[in-house]
Amino acid sequence: MSLTKFSYPLDIFPIDLIQKGVKSGVKRLVLAIIVIVTFATYALAGRSNTEAQATSTPDIVASASTTSSSAADTTTTSLPSSTSTAPPVSSTTVTTKARATTAKTTVTTKKPVKPVSTGRYKNGTYTGAQYSASYGNVQVRVVISGGKITGVSFLSHPSSNSACISINNGAMPVLISEAIAAQSSNVNTVSGATYTSGAFKKSLASALAKA
Repeated sequence: MSLTKFSYPLDIFPIDLIQKGVKSGVKRLVLAIIVIVTFATYALAGRSNTEAQATSTPDIVASASTTSSSAADTTTTSLPSSTSTAPPVSSTTVTTKARATTAKTTVTTKKPVKPVSTGRYKNGTYTGAQYSASYGNVQVRVVISGGKITGVSFLSHPSSNSACISINNGAMPVLISEAIAAQSSNVNTVSGATYTSGAFKKSLASALAKA
Protein backbone atom coordinates (compact mmCIF):
# COMPACT_ATOMS: atom_id res chain seq x y z
CA MET A 1 0.00 0.00 0.00
CA SER A 2 1.47 3.30 -0.99
CA LEU A 3 1.14 6.48 1.05
CA THR A 4 -0.01 9.56 -0.71
CA LYS A 5 1.48 12.89 0.41
CA PHE A 6 -1.05 15.46 1.43
CA SER A 7 -0.12 19.06 1.15
CA TYR A 8 -2.12 22.11 2.09
CA PRO A 9 -2.11 24.94 -0.26
CA LEU A 10 -0.58 28.13 1.08
CA ASP A 11 -3.60 30.15 0.10
CA ILE A 12 -5.65 28.60 2.96
CA PHE A 13 -3.56 30.40 5.80
CA PRO A 14 -2.59 33.85 4.59
CA ILE A 15 0.64 34.99 6.28
CA ASP A 16 -0.35 38.66 6.32
CA LEU A 17 -3.39 37.98 8.44
CA ILE A 18 -1.37 35.93 10.90
CA GLN A 19 1.22 38.65 11.29
CA LYS A 20 -1.44 41.30 11.83
CA GLY A 21 -3.14 39.16 14.48
CA VAL A 22 0.10 38.66 16.34
CA LYS A 23 0.90 42.35 16.33
CA SER A 24 -2.59 43.22 17.53
CA GLY A 25 -2.37 40.72 20.40
CA VAL A 26 1.00 42.08 21.49
CA LYS A 27 -0.32 45.62 21.52
CA ARG A 28 -3.30 44.59 23.62
CA LEU A 29 -1.04 42.78 26.04
CA VAL A 30 1.24 45.83 26.41
CA LEU A 31 -1.75 48.11 26.94
CA ALA A 32 -3.14 45.75 29.56
CA ILE A 33 0.21 45.68 31.39
CA ILE A 34 0.41 49.51 31.33
CA VAL A 35 -3.12 49.81 32.70
CA ILE A 36 -2.40 47.32 35.47
CA VAL A 37 0.84 49.07 36.48
CA THR A 38 -0.85 52.50 36.46
CA PHE A 39 -3.72 51.26 38.60
CA ALA A 40 -1.34 49.65 41.08
CA THR A 41 0.70 52.88 41.33
CA TYR A 42 -2.39 55.00 42.05
CA ALA A 43 -3.58 52.47 44.60
CA LEU A 44 -0.26 52.54 46.47
CA ALA A 45 -0.16 56.36 46.38
CA GLY A 46 -3.69 56.61 47.75
CA ARG A 47 -2.86 54.22 50.58
CA SER A 48 0.23 56.26 51.55
CA ASN A 49 -1.81 59.48 51.69
CA THR A 50 -4.45 57.80 53.87
CA GLU A 51 -1.81 56.59 56.36
CA ALA A 52 -0.20 60.04 56.48
CA GLN A 53 -3.53 61.70 57.24
CA ALA A 54 -4.31 59.12 59.91
CA THR A 55 -0.91 59.75 61.55
CA SER A 56 -1.19 63.58 61.57
CA THR A 57 -4.75 63.62 62.96
CA PRO A 58 -3.77 62.71 66.60
CA ASP A 59 -1.16 65.47 66.63
CA ILE A 60 -3.76 68.01 65.59
CA VAL A 61 -6.14 66.75 68.25
CA ALA A 62 -3.39 66.78 70.89
CA SER A 63 -2.35 70.34 69.99
CA ALA A 64 -5.94 71.46 70.09
CA SER A 65 -6.44 69.91 73.52
CA THR A 66 -3.20 71.51 74.77
CA THR A 67 -4.33 74.91 73.51
CA SER A 68 -7.71 74.55 75.18
CA SER A 69 -6.12 73.44 78.47
CA SER A 70 -3.71 76.43 78.37
CA ALA A 71 -6.62 78.77 77.78
CA ALA A 72 -8.44 77.20 80.71
CA ASP A 73 -5.40 77.63 82.95
CA THR A 74 -5.06 81.26 81.95
CA THR A 75 -8.69 81.89 82.71
CA THR A 76 -8.43 80.13 86.07
CA THR A 77 -5.35 82.06 87.25
CA SER A 78 -6.68 85.43 86.16
CA LEU A 79 -9.81 85.18 88.31
CA PRO A 80 -8.11 85.34 91.79
CA SER A 81 -6.10 88.43 90.87
CA SER A 82 -9.26 90.39 90.14
CA THR A 83 -10.83 89.39 93.45
CA SER A 84 -7.71 90.15 95.59
CA THR A 85 -7.39 93.82 94.65
CA ALA A 86 -9.62 95.42 97.28
CA PRO A 87 -7.87 94.43 100.60
CA PRO A 88 -4.57 96.35 100.01
CA VAL A 89 -6.53 99.59 99.64
CA SER A 90 -8.15 99.21 103.05
CA SER A 91 -4.86 98.21 104.69
CA THR A 92 -3.15 101.27 103.22
CA THR A 93 -5.92 103.46 104.59
CA VAL A 94 -5.53 101.95 108.07
CA THR A 95 -1.75 102.46 107.96
CA THR A 96 -2.18 106.09 106.95
CA LYS A 97 -4.58 106.72 109.81
CA ALA A 98 -2.23 105.01 112.26
CA ARG A 99 0.69 107.14 111.11
CA ALA A 100 -1.36 110.31 111.36
CA THR A 101 -2.40 109.39 114.90
CA THR A 102 1.20 108.68 115.89
CA ALA A 103 2.33 112.03 114.52
CA LYS A 104 -0.36 113.87 116.48
CA THR A 105 0.52 111.99 119.67
CA THR A 106 4.19 112.86 119.26
CA VAL A 107 3.40 116.53 118.90
CA THR A 108 1.10 116.67 121.92
CA THR A 109 3.43 114.70 124.20
CA LYS A 110 6.57 116.61 123.30
CA LYS A 111 8.47 117.68 126.40
CA PRO A 112 10.88 120.61 126.75
CA VAL A 113 14.53 119.68 126.63
CA LYS A 114 16.37 120.23 129.90
CA PRO A 115 19.86 121.75 129.86
CA VAL A 116 22.53 119.07 130.01
CA SER A 117 24.98 119.21 132.92
CA THR A 118 28.58 119.04 131.74
CA GLY A 119 30.32 119.54 135.14
CA ARG A 120 30.45 117.81 138.51
CA TYR A 121 27.23 119.36 139.89
CA LYS A 122 23.55 119.30 138.88
CA ASN A 123 22.18 122.54 137.53
CA GLY A 124 20.03 124.54 139.93
CA THR A 125 20.05 126.79 143.03
CA TYR A 126 20.84 125.23 146.40
CA THR A 127 20.73 126.73 149.92
CA GLY A 128 23.12 125.63 152.64
CA ALA A 129 22.48 125.26 156.36
CA GLN A 130 23.17 127.99 158.98
CA TYR A 131 26.38 127.83 161.01
CA SER A 132 27.48 129.95 163.96
CA ALA A 133 30.31 132.45 163.44
CA SER A 134 30.60 133.57 167.13
CA TYR A 135 29.04 137.00 166.59
CA GLY A 136 26.23 135.70 164.36
CA ASN A 137 25.16 132.99 161.91
CA VAL A 138 26.37 132.41 158.32
CA GLN A 139 24.18 130.93 155.57
CA VAL A 140 24.94 130.90 151.82
CA ARG A 141 23.14 130.06 148.57
CA VAL A 142 24.97 128.63 145.51
CA VAL A 143 23.95 128.72 141.84
CA ILE A 144 25.00 125.85 139.53
CA SER A 145 24.87 126.30 135.74
CA GLY A 146 26.43 123.93 133.25
CA GLY A 147 27.49 121.73 136.13
CA LYS A 148 29.69 124.46 137.58
CA ILE A 149 29.49 127.01 140.42
CA THR A 150 28.59 130.32 138.81
CA GLY A 151 27.42 132.33 141.83
CA VAL A 152 27.47 132.38 145.65
CA SER A 153 25.57 134.75 147.90
CA PHE A 154 25.33 135.31 151.67
CA LEU A 155 21.82 134.98 153.10
CA SER A 156 23.04 135.88 156.58
CA HIS A 157 26.33 136.95 158.20
CA PRO A 158 27.49 138.48 161.57
CA SER A 159 26.44 142.12 161.82
CA SER A 160 26.01 142.72 165.55
CA ASN A 161 28.39 145.68 165.60
CA SER A 162 30.24 147.98 163.29
CA ALA A 163 33.48 146.03 163.66
CA CYS A 164 31.79 142.78 162.49
CA ILE A 165 30.19 144.57 159.59
CA SER A 166 33.49 146.09 158.49
CA ILE A 167 35.37 142.78 158.75
CA ASN A 168 32.70 140.75 156.91
CA ASN A 169 32.27 143.33 154.17
CA GLY A 170 35.92 142.78 153.30
CA ALA A 171 35.92 138.99 153.78
CA MET A 172 32.72 137.99 151.96
CA PRO A 173 33.81 139.02 148.39
CA VAL A 174 37.10 137.15 148.83
CA LEU A 175 35.38 133.98 150.01
CA ILE A 176 32.91 134.07 147.11
CA SER A 177 35.61 134.54 144.43
CA GLU A 178 37.74 131.73 145.89
CA ALA A 179 34.75 129.34 145.97
CA ILE A 180 34.01 130.04 142.30
CA ALA A 181 37.67 129.62 141.37
CA ALA A 182 38.05 126.39 143.36
CA GLN A 183 34.60 125.04 142.30
CA SER A 184 34.25 123.69 145.83
CA SER A 185 34.03 124.74 149.48
CA ASN A 186 37.76 124.26 149.96
CA VAL A 187 38.78 127.91 150.28
CA ASN A 188 41.44 129.75 152.28
CA THR A 189 40.61 131.41 155.57
CA VAL A 190 40.52 135.21 155.33
CA SER A 191 42.79 136.89 157.86
CA GLY A 192 40.81 138.68 160.57
CA ALA A 193 37.59 136.76 159.68
CA THR A 194 38.38 133.29 160.97
CA TYR A 195 34.93 132.49 162.35
CA THR A 196 33.13 133.84 159.29
CA SER A 197 35.44 131.85 156.94
CA GLY A 198 34.84 128.59 158.85
CA ALA A 199 31.05 129.01 158.87
CA PHE A 200 31.11 129.93 155.17
CA LYS A 201 32.93 126.68 154.28
CA LYS A 202 30.42 124.56 156.21
CA SER A 203 27.32 126.25 154.78
CA LEU A 204 28.68 126.08 151.21
CA ALA A 205 29.60 122.41 151.63
CA SER A 206 26.05 121.57 152.78
CA ALA A 207 24.60 123.37 149.74
CA LEU A 208 26.92 121.60 147.28
CA ALA A 209 25.98 118.26 148.84
CA LYS A 210 22.48 118.75 147.39
CA ALA A 211 23.74 119.49 143.87
